[in-house]
Amino acid sequence: MSGISELVELYRQDESLVDIFGLILFTDEHANIKKVINDEDYWSAFNKLSGKRWVIFSSKQKNGSDGYPPSRPGISQFMVPIWKEPEENKALLNYLELKNSKELPLIRRFYPRFSDTFCVGNDDQNQ
Repeated sequence: MSGISELVELYRQDESLVDIFGLILFTDEHANIKKVINDEDYWSAFNKLSGKRWVIFSSKQKNGSDGYPPSRPGISQFMVPIWKEPEENKALLNYLELKNSKELPLIRRFYPRFSDTFCVGNDDQNQ
C-alpha cells in the first residue's frame, strides 16, 4: 500500500508532529461523514480539534455488499450471506489489518514503529 505509506513518511519528516496518525474510512452510504469531510468549515473545525501535531487522513471506500452463493437446481441449501469486498478496498484494509469494510465508518489510529511495520489500534469490531 504505497499511497498511505508515502503520505506517512512525508509527515514523519516533520519533527514537530507526533508519530501517530488517524485514518477515517467511510463509503458513499455515510452522508454525515461525507458532509464533514467535504465541508471546509467542518473539516477546519475537526482539524483544529485534532491539533497541529496529530495528522488525520480520510479515505472513501467502495461499497461492499452481502451476497449469496449461487444455488443449484434440485439442491436444498442453507443461504448464509457472504460479504463481497470490492477489490479496490483490499490493499488499504490489509495495510490497516482490518478484515473487511462491513463495519464502516470508523476512525483508525496507527503509528509507525519501523519502516514497514505499523501498530494499529484495536478499538473497533473488525479485529
